[in-house]
Amino acid sequence: MKTIKLPKCHILALALVPALLCAMPCVAQDAASLDEAFDLLASYEFGQSRAPLSQISAAALAAPVEASGNTPVKADFEKRFAAMLKTDITMDARRFICRELALIGTEISVPAVADMLKKPETFQLAATTLEMNPSPQAAKALMSALEGANPAQRVIIASSLGRQGSPDAVPALAGMLGASETDVAREAALALAGIGTDEACAAVADALAKADAAGRTLFTEACLTCAENAVNSGALDRARPLMDTLSGAEFPGHVRAAVMALQIKASPGKAAVLIAKAVTDPDPEIARVALGLARGIQGGEITAALTGLLDSAAPARQAAVLDVLAARGDAAGADAAAKLALAEDQAVAVAALRALGVLGGESAVQLLAERAATSRGDLRTAAQESLSLLRGAGVNNALLGLAEKGKDQGVRLQALRSLGERRAVEVSDAVFTLASDKDAEVAAEALKALRALAKTEDMPRLLGLLEKSGDDSRREEIIRTVTAVAERNPNVAARADVLIATLDKARNEAYQAALLTALGRIGNDAALGAVRGGLDRKGAVRGAAIAALAAWPNGGPVEDLLGVVKNTKDSGERASAFTGYLRLLRSVGDLSAVKLAGLYHEAAALAVDAGEKKAVLSGVANVAALEALELVDELSADPELATESVPAMLRIATAVFGADPAGVGARMEKFLTAQPAEAQAKTARELLAKIAGFGDYITAWEVAGPYFKEMTGATQLFEESLPPDTNADAVAWRVMPMGLEPERPWVVALDKHFGGEERVAYLRTRVMSPDAREVVLELGTNDGCKVWLNGAQVHAVNTGRVMTPGENKIALSLNADWNTLMVAVYQQGGAWGACARLAGPDGAALQGVRSGVRED
Repeated sequence: MKTIKLPKCHILALALVPALLCAMPCVAQDAASLDEAFDLLASYEFGQSRAPLSQISAAALAAPVEASGNTPVKADFEKRFAAMLKTDITMDARRFICRELALIGTEISVPAVADMLKKPETFQLAATTLEMNPSPQAAKALMSALEGANPAQRVIIASSLGRQGSPDAVPALAGMLGASETDVAREAALALAGIGTDEACAAVADALAKADAAGRTLFTEACLTCAENAVNSGALDRARPLMDTLSGAEFPGHVRAAVMALQIKASPGKAAVLIAKAVTDPDPEIARVALGLARGIQGGEITAALTGLLDSAAPARQAAVLDVLAARGDAAGADAAAKLALAEDQAVAVAALRALGVLGGESAVQLLAERAATSRGDLRTAAQESLSLLRGAGVNNALLGLAEKGKDQGVRLQALRSLGERRAVEVSDAVFTLASDKDAEVAAEALKALRALAKTEDMPRLLGLLEKSGDDSRREEIIRTVTAVAERNPNVAARADVLIATLDKARNEAYQAALLTALGRIGNDAALGAVRGGLDRKGAVRGAAIAALAAWPNGGPVEDLLGVVKNTKDSGERASAFTGYLRLLRSVGDLSAVKLAGLYHEAAALAVDAGEKKAVLSGVANVAALEALELVDELSADPELATESVPAMLRIATAVFGADPAGVGARMEKFLTAQPAEAQAKTARELLAKIAGFGDYITAWEVAGPYFKEMTGATQLFEESLPPDTNADAVAWRVMPMGLEPERPWVVALDKHFGGEERVAYLRTRVMSPDAREVVLELGTNDGCKVWLNGAQVHAVNTGRVMTPGENKIALSLNADWNTLMVAVYQQGGAWGACARLAGPDGAALQGVRSGVRED
């Protein structure tokens, strides 16, 4: 950061964060020499320039230890610092000097720092500085300060002596172990443990041995630290007596658990015995730590020790041990887990079943399958999950054997489920055979397994099963399997090819109908062509074709279904086609809202009863178009539809009120005079309030998009040509809902409508002008934008910014009659929106100019 020099306070008049700078004290210029830097240091206060301090610190750090010519050595700096400490300098200067002495201090500076121990306000600072000084004199100065120190100061000194680590401090600290103040005794013990010599740890151990129950807590942590340090350094003879003492029952569980971990580290060969003993300890904390350690210690001895505990352990411990055996992954624990998989305690049985999934192999298959088939809840789930996880070359064959020859139907079914979940493709031929098993439920489960096991090249074999299917339920299972296998074909366009070729040759009507049903579920373009051909057939085949079109996964067959509704004389066909037609209208995504409303208009005209008209109302309520609102008006004239028409009208009005504020406002005013239900009246009042807040902003917008590309930011999208740029009339425009920001209902809140980042949406409106005239478009967008008038681009800005109403003032030349205004709004992250109004060249409101989403 650049340093700003402020030689005089009046420089604060500069426009550089005035309030902040006025709060800073005036300081002198940075020093030109080291001497001047020391002079400035004496009066330094926090908030002033640190340049002199940095200059001194860098020089002290770079100074050599031994003399070399006239260059100052570190001792010179230390002497100068020590001398300054004895003068009347600021507290901030004193702190800086002590930080420097902590880095370079020797016995030279000890007297000056020790004098600071005499004043309460500098006591802590002095002690911290001396603890960083490695000289014996520093330790002596701290010990000397003990005489006359209050308890709080003695705690500080003890802590500093411990961190300094001088063995010379041991006698003084040992003398503090008997202090009546518990904080002093505890800190002295911790300091001795930090020094860590034999003498220091012996003093702590002696204090622990002599302490009563209350006093033991003062020295336990220090003794534990001594033991840990001794183990880590290999001084096991010193560590063992401490560990033996601390493992006594009189110590809390967390201490004994820590000791056990140290004992295992000190004697790895005894780990199994120590863990076995700890797992059975009455204290759950010790058992928990032991089991945690057992997870990470390799070797069969640990596994044997754990399994040996299972017979006698309480259920809660059994479950915990089983979890650890599973985590260790040693197959030697499988037999013990299998034994407890039948335990009466559910938690134990669940843990055993889960352990078998990791530890077991082929031999565990039957047990797990039986438990999965006969159990419920967590037991069944655990058994099923373990069947999916079992490892071993023979597991799948063992499951197949149960599926083929199992005596219990439930076990056979479970074996087939597991084969499917395991993706055991190597046994798919045998599963195909089971798909024709005389047991219908087994055959059905085999078909389900084939959805995961059969390959796309097995399709003719599946279709052979379909051709021979005799009843509806079996036929449905086969169709589901055919569809699932077809959908695994990565070549989407080819998924239906085998079925289409088979359909061309099929002669059996029921088979043809089944193939059409399957083609309907595959739902690609080739399938659609084949199913359309089924409309030229008769009977069940034509019925299957209509049903397939009615259930199509997208809106492709909308016109086909409409044709059936218009032309069929069969009431059943018509009902199926009409229901499917309305269903598909809800899923059509590539039509404009106006076009979609027109299709609902046609559906309403074809409806034969109130039920079908209600279905039309339910669907058109989701269409954001003024034409949809007009259709609701027409349908509401039927008394049988009065109740359903009101929610539909309000839903559409909420979506399109920005497109026709005057018309929707009048509608709401009239609606309120009929004294509707309070919830409906509230909606109407809210719409009126938002309309009143529009002002003269353009609110009649259609929206298209959003458009985005993977790994492409909005600034790059700005340079690309997208569908609305090249052929706007072919785009699926929808009315843009307004009022999404209640406080600013005139804002086009694209972030709230679409969400997402790094994308673009297009807005379009029609502008009616009674004559050719010049106007100004006052536009604000977040972020960048492009503007077109009547197909010609008139403005572009590619930047990130907040939305500011009227930020861009764009001159437009309107034609007489209708004009088309289109705006692309780019989103670079965060908020995303726009607002616009038209004004005269002088900024005055326009007369006779209006906007709308359609030309009427």
